[in-house]
Amino acid sequence: MKSRFTILMTVLAALMFQVFAQEGFPPPPPPEGRGPNDMEHARKGLWTPGRGNEVLMIMSKLKKEKPEEYERLENMRKTDIRAFVNEIRKYMPAPNGNMRRMGQLDRECFELSRSICECKDAAEKAKLEEQLRAKIKEAFDFMLQDYAERLQRMTKQLEALKENEEAILDERFKMLTDTEALREKHKWMERK
Repeated sequence: MKSRFTILMTVLAALMFQVFAQEGFPPPPPPEGRGPNDMEHARKGLWTPGRGNEVLMIMSKLKKEKPEEYERLENMRKTDIRAFVNEIRKYMPAPNGNMRRMGQLDRECFELSRSICECKDAAEKAKLEEQLRAKIKEAFDFMLQDYAERLQRMTKQLEALKENEEAILDERFKMLTDTEALREKHKWMERK
């Protein structure tokens, strides 16, 4: 019985680690001698590396649907990258709150597990074991639902990327060849 319980808890812990790994961990602090800029935002959770494609998709969508807003943001990107980051975040989807719920379910499982270990009464222990089984099933079902939602969301993002490939590539090229904006953005990288 104890070995099955240990295996079950190990599997649950591995699944939780996989969820956390997919959501991403906070980035490391910037190297000594570097300025705050993007890394400061990353440490505060305001801006994380690897969201460039989302920004490009948003900008290409704005260029088509709201050209005046696109121009405003493009000018902001060239002159004040921090303000640009704060503004573009308004167009990004809100973070998924499922991680908090998954953590809560996991804590409830461990609390029930602790209660089972401390319980002396066989009837009470059997009741707690049934509650634990139900809670584990609830956590598993919730995780499956979360994966399905993320898969659906990622499928939509993939379709949008494919649909807007040319515009995204053009926008990325433009961002990487605008020497004035690049010089301003990467000033903090220069050693004093």
